[in-house]
Amino acid sequence: MIILKSMRISGLISAVILTCGAAWPGDMLFADIITLKSGKIIAGKIIEKQKEYIKIDTDLGALYNEIKCIQGIEEDPSEFSIEENLQDAPELFFKKGILYASQNKFDEAEIEFNMVTQTISSGFDAVGALSLLRELKDGQVTKEYASHVFRGLERLMNREYRDAIPYLKQALAIKAGDPDVLYNLALAHYFTDDYFKTIEYSKQILEFLPEDGQVCRLLAHAYYLNGQYPQAVETLILSRELFRKSGDPSSAKEIDDLLRKIEIHNKVTLP
Repeated sequence: MIILKSMRISGLISAVILTCGAAWPGDMLFADIITLKSGKIIAGKIIEKQKEYIKIDTDLGALYNEIKCIQGIEEDPSEFSIEENLQDAPELFFKKGILYASQNKFDEAEIEFNMVTQTISSGFDAVGALSLLRELKDGQVTKEYASHVFRGLERLMNREYRDAIPYLKQALAIKAGDPDVLYNLALAHYFTDDYFKTIEYSKQILEFLPEDGQVCRLLAHAYYLNGQYPQAVETLILSRELFRKSGDPSSAKEIDDLLRKIEIHNKVTLP
Protein backbone atom coordinates (compact mmCIF):
# COMPACT_ATOMS: atom_id res chain seq x y z
CA MET A 1 0.00 0.00 0.00
CA ILE A 2 1.67 3.22 -1.12
CA ILE A 3 1.37 5.87 1.55
CA LEU A 4 2.91 9.31 1.72
CA LYS A 5 3.67 9.11 5.40
CA SER A 6 2.43 7.14 8.38
CA MET A 7 -0.39 9.57 9.11
CA ARG A 8 -1.52 9.84 12.69
CA ILE A 9 -5.22 10.46 12.04
CA SER A 10 -6.40 12.68 14.84
CA GLY A 11 -9.86 14.17 14.91
CA LEU A 12 10.02 10.93 -21.71
CA ILE A 13 12.12 12.24 -24.30
CA SER A 14 14.06 15.28 -23.11
CA ALA A 15 14.22 18.34 -25.27
CA VAL A 16 17.82 19.37 -25.93
CA ILE A 17 18.33 23.06 -26.61
CA LEU A 18 21.49 25.11 -27.06
CA THR A 19 20.72 28.78 -26.77
CA CYS A 20 21.66 32.09 -25.23
CA GLY A 21 18.22 33.62 -25.28
CA ALA A 22 15.68 31.08 -24.10
CA ALA A 23 15.04 30.24 -20.47
CA TRP A 24 12.64 27.80 -18.85
CA PRO A 25 11.32 28.43 -15.35
CA GLY A 26 11.76 25.33 -13.22
CA ASP A 27 9.07 23.48 -11.33
CA MET A 28 11.47 21.35 -9.33
CA LEU A 29 11.62 20.88 -5.59
CA PHE A 30 15.38 21.46 -5.67
CA ALA A 31 16.97 23.88 -8.08
CA ASP A 32 20.18 25.48 -9.17
CA ILE A 33 19.62 29.03 -10.43
CA ILE A 34 21.34 30.12 -13.64
CA THR A 35 21.11 33.80 -14.59
CA LEU A 36 21.80 34.57 -18.24
CA LYS A 37 23.35 37.82 -19.47
CA SER A 38 20.04 38.55 -21.16
CA GLY A 39 18.42 38.69 -17.72
CA LYS A 40 16.57 35.41 -18.14
CA ILE A 41 16.61 32.90 -15.29
CA ILE A 42 16.73 29.11 -15.50
CA ALA A 43 15.84 26.91 -12.52
CA GLY A 44 16.83 23.28 -12.64
CA LYS A 45 19.58 20.88 -11.72
CA ILE A 46 23.09 21.17 -13.17
CA ILE A 47 24.01 17.67 -14.34
CA GLU A 48 27.07 18.42 -16.48
CA LYS A 49 29.75 21.13 -16.53
CA GLN A 50 32.14 21.62 -19.45
CA LYS A 51 34.53 24.41 -20.44
CA GLU A 52 32.17 25.78 -23.07
CA TYR A 53 28.72 24.88 -21.71
CA ILE A 54 26.68 23.51 -18.82
CA LYS A 55 23.77 21.08 -19.00
CA ILE A 56 20.71 21.69 -16.81
CA ASP A 57 17.94 19.19 -16.11
CA THR A 58 14.66 21.12 -15.96
CA ASP A 59 11.07 19.94 -15.69
CA LEU A 60 10.81 20.43 -19.47
CA GLY A 61 13.89 18.37 -20.25
CA ALA A 62 17.64 18.82 -20.67
CA LEU A 63 18.83 22.32 -21.50
CA TYR A 64 22.34 23.30 -22.67
CA ASN A 65 23.66 26.83 -22.14
CA GLU A 66 26.94 28.26 -23.37
CA ILE A 67 29.20 29.62 -20.63
CA LYS A 68 29.66 32.87 -22.53
CA CYS A 69 25.94 33.54 -22.19
CA ILE A 70 25.82 33.03 -18.42
CA GLN A 71 25.92 35.93 -15.96
CA GLY A 72 25.95 33.88 -12.76
CA ILE A 73 25.25 30.48 -11.22
CA GLU A 74 23.75 29.93 -7.77
CA GLU A 75 23.94 26.27 -6.88
CA ASP A 76 21.27 24.71 -4.70
CA PRO A 77 22.26 25.16 -1.02
CA SER A 78 20.02 22.27 0.03
CA GLU A 79 22.43 19.65 -1.30
CA PHE A 80 23.30 17.24 1.46
CA SER A 81 24.77 13.87 2.25
CA ILE A 82 22.72 11.11 3.85
CA GLU A 83 25.06 11.08 6.84
CA GLU A 84 24.68 14.80 7.50
CA ASN A 85 20.93 14.99 7.06
CA LEU A 86 19.69 11.50 7.88
CA GLN A 87 16.51 12.70 9.54
CA ASP A 88 15.29 14.78 6.60
CA ALA A 89 16.73 12.68 3.79
CA PRO A 90 13.87 10.14 3.43
CA GLU A 91 11.20 12.82 3.07
CA LEU A 92 13.22 14.79 0.53
CA PHE A 93 14.04 11.74 -1.55
CA PHE A 94 10.46 10.50 -1.38
CA LYS A 95 9.02 13.87 -2.43
CA LYS A 96 11.39 14.03 -5.39
CA GLY A 97 10.42 10.50 -6.36
CA ILE A 98 6.70 11.25 -6.24
CA LEU A 99 7.21 14.46 -8.21
CA TYR A 100 9.23 12.71 -10.92
CA ALA A 101 6.73 9.86 -11.15
CA SER A 102 3.83 12.31 -11.42
CA GLN A 103 5.61 13.74 -14.49
CA ASN A 104 6.07 10.23 -15.95
CA LYS A 105 9.83 10.39 -15.24
CA PHE A 106 9.78 6.88 -13.88
CA ASP A 107 13.52 6.15 -14.15
CA GLU A 108 14.37 9.27 -12.17
CA ALA A 109 11.66 8.41 -9.64
CA GLU A 110 13.11 4.93 -9.16
CA ILE A 111 16.50 6.40 -8.24
CA GLU A 112 14.93 8.61 -5.56
CA PHE A 113 12.80 5.82 -4.09
CA ASN A 114 15.86 3.58 -3.92
CA MET A 115 17.62 6.34 -1.95
CA VAL A 116 14.79 6.22 0.61
CA THR A 117 15.32 2.50 1.10
CA GLN A 118 18.96 3.20 2.02
CA THR A 119 17.95 5.43 4.93
CA ILE A 120 16.29 4.69 8.25
CA SER A 121 12.68 5.47 7.42
CA SER A 122 9.46 4.09 8.83
CA GLY A 123 7.11 6.68 7.41
CA PHE A 124 7.54 6.63 3.64
CA ASP A 125 6.48 3.66 1.57
CA ALA A 126 9.22 3.69 -1.03
CA VAL A 127 8.95 -0.10 -1.24
CA GLY A 128 5.34 0.21 -2.36
CA ALA A 129 6.26 2.87 -4.89
CA LEU A 130 9.10 0.74 -6.27
CA SER A 131 6.74 -2.22 -6.49
CA LEU A 132 4.38 -0.20 -8.68
CA LEU A 133 7.28 0.87 -10.91
CA ARG A 134 8.33 -2.78 -11.28
CA GLU A 135 4.78 -3.73 -12.22
CA LEU A 136 4.87 -0.98 -14.84
CA LYS A 137 8.14 -2.27 -16.29
CA ASP A 138 6.82 -5.84 -16.34
CA GLY A 139 3.64 -4.79 -18.12
CA GLN A 140 1.40 -5.76 -15.21
CA VAL A 141 -0.06 -2.23 -15.10
CA THR A 142 -0.36 0.42 -17.78
CA LYS A 143 1.49 3.70 -17.93
CA GLU A 144 -1.89 5.46 -17.77
CA TYR A 145 -2.73 3.73 -14.49
CA ALA A 146 0.67 4.51 -12.92
CA SER A 147 0.44 8.14 -14.04
CA HIS A 148 -2.97 8.59 -12.42
CA VAL A 149 -1.78 6.98 -9.18
CA PHE A 150 1.35 9.11 -8.87
CA ARG A 151 -0.44 12.31 -9.87
CA GLY A 152 -3.00 11.63 -7.19
CA LEU A 153 -0.24 10.96 -4.65
CA GLU A 154 1.56 14.15 -5.64
CA ARG A 155 -1.63 16.14 -4.91
CA LEU A 156 -2.07 14.36 -1.59
CA MET A 157 1.54 15.11 -0.72
CA ASN A 158 0.89 18.81 -1.32
CA ARG A 159 -2.39 18.65 0.64
CA GLU A 160 -4.42 19.33 -2.48
CA TYR A 161 -6.90 16.70 -1.42
CA ARG A 162 -9.80 17.60 -3.68
CA ASP A 163 -7.49 17.74 -6.69
CA ALA A 164 -6.18 14.27 -5.87
CA ILE A 165 -9.60 12.62 -6.03
CA PRO A 166 -10.19 12.74 -9.85
CA TYR A 167 -6.77 11.19 -10.58
CA LEU A 168 -7.30 8.40 -8.06
CA LYS A 169 -10.78 7.72 -9.39
CA GLN A 170 -9.37 7.41 -12.91
CA ALA A 171 -6.82 4.90 -11.61
CA LEU A 172 -9.61 2.97 -9.89
CA ALA A 173 -11.59 2.90 -13.12
CA ILE A 174 -8.63 1.17 -14.79
CA LYS A 175 -7.94 -1.25 -11.92
CA ALA A 176 -11.17 -1.75 -10.01
CA GLY A 177 -10.91 -2.70 -6.35
CA ASP A 178 -7.23 -1.78 -6.03
CA PRO A 179 -6.71 -1.49 -2.24
CA ASP A 180 -3.83 1.01 -2.62
CA VAL A 181 -5.96 3.41 -4.64
CA LEU A 182 -8.97 2.87 -2.37
CA TYR A 183 -6.85 3.72 0.67
CA ASN A 184 -5.57 6.96 -0.81
CA LEU A 185 -9.09 7.86 -1.93
CA ALA A 186 -10.27 7.24 1.64
CA LEU A 187 -7.55 9.59 2.91
CA ALA A 188 -8.39 12.27 0.35
CA HIS A 189 -12.05 12.21 1.37
CA TYR A 190 -11.15 12.14 5.06
CA PHE A 191 -9.18 15.36 4.74
CA THR A 192 -12.01 17.02 2.83
CA ASP A 193 -14.39 16.11 5.69
CA ASP A 194 -16.34 13.64 3.55
CA TYR A 195 -16.48 10.92 6.19
CA PHE A 196 -19.26 8.98 4.47
CA LYS A 197 -16.97 8.36 1.48
CA THR A 198 -14.05 7.57 3.79
CA ILE A 199 -16.20 4.90 5.44
CA GLU A 200 -17.30 3.53 2.08
CA TYR A 201 -13.77 3.19 0.68
CA SER A 202 -12.31 1.87 3.96
CA LYS A 203 -14.92 -0.88 4.15
CA GLN A 204 -14.14 -1.87 0.58
CA ILE A 205 -10.44 -2.23 1.47
CA LEU A 206 -11.25 -4.40 4.48
CA GLU A 207 -13.04 -6.82 2.18
CA PHE A 208 -9.61 -7.48 0.61
CA LEU A 209 -7.45 -6.86 3.70
CA PRO A 210 -9.57 -7.70 6.76
CA GLU A 211 -6.58 -7.58 9.15
CA ASP A 212 -5.20 -4.18 8.19
CA GLY A 213 -5.02 -2.24 11.45
CA GLN A 214 -4.23 1.06 9.76
CA VAL A 215 -7.36 0.93 7.61
CA CYS A 216 -9.43 -0.02 10.67
CA ARG A 217 -8.05 2.98 12.53
CA LEU A 218 -8.94 5.31 9.65
CA LEU A 219 -12.44 3.79 9.49
CA ALA A 220 -12.88 4.24 13.24
CA HIS A 221 -12.00 7.92 13.09
CA ALA A 222 -14.35 8.43 10.14
CA TYR A 223 -17.14 6.71 12.09
CA TYR A 224 -16.49 8.94 15.10
CA LEU A 225 -16.44 12.17 13.11
CA ASN A 226 -19.59 11.03 11.28
CA GLY A 227 -21.39 10.68 14.61
CA GLN A 228 -21.45 6.86 14.55
CA TYR A 229 -19.97 6.39 18.03
CA PRO A 230 -20.75 2.69 18.73
CA GLN A 231 -19.23 1.70 15.37
CA ALA A 232 -16.22 3.93 16.09
CA VAL A 233 -15.51 2.26 19.44
CA GLU A 234 -16.02 -1.24 18.04
CA THR A 235 -13.65 -0.55 15.15
CA LEU A 236 -11.04 1.07 17.40
CA ILE A 237 -10.99 -2.04 19.58
CA LEU A 238 -10.61 -4.21 16.49
CA SER A 239 -7.75 -2.07 15.16
CA ARG A 240 -6.00 -2.26 18.54
CA GLU A 241 -6.09 -6.05 18.42
CA LEU A 242 -4.87 -6.07 14.82
CA PHE A 243 -1.91 -3.82 15.70
CA ARG A 244 -1.03 -6.09 18.62
CA LYS A 245 -1.26 -9.13 16.38
CA SER A 246 0.96 -7.55 13.72
CA GLY A 247 3.62 -6.56 16.26
CA ASP A 248 2.96 -2.82 16.34
CA PRO A 249 2.69 -2.03 20.07
CA SER A 250 3.10 1.74 19.66
CA SER A 251 -0.01 2.00 17.47
CA ALA A 252 -1.90 -0.31 19.83
CA LYS A 253 -0.93 1.95 22.76
CA GLU A 254 -2.13 5.05 20.89
CA ILE A 255 -5.53 3.43 20.48
CA ASP A 256 -5.54 2.41 24.15
CA ASP A 257 -4.94 6.05 25.09
CA LEU A 258 -7.71 7.19 22.78
CA LEU A 259 -10.17 4.63 24.17
CA ARG A 260 -9.39 5.82 27.72
CA LYS A 261 -10.16 9.40 26.68
CA ILE A 262 -13.46 8.24 25.21
CA GLU A 263 -14.25 6.42 28.48
CA ILE A 264 -13.52 9.53 30.54
CA HIS A 265 -15.43 11.84 28.22
CA ASN A 266 -18.50 9.63 28.01
CA LYS A 267 -18.26 8.22 31.57
CA VAL A 268 -18.53 4.63 30.36
CA THR A 269 -16.48 1.45 30.67
CA LEU A 270 -15.36 -0.02 27.40
CA PRO A 271 -14.42 -3.66 26.82
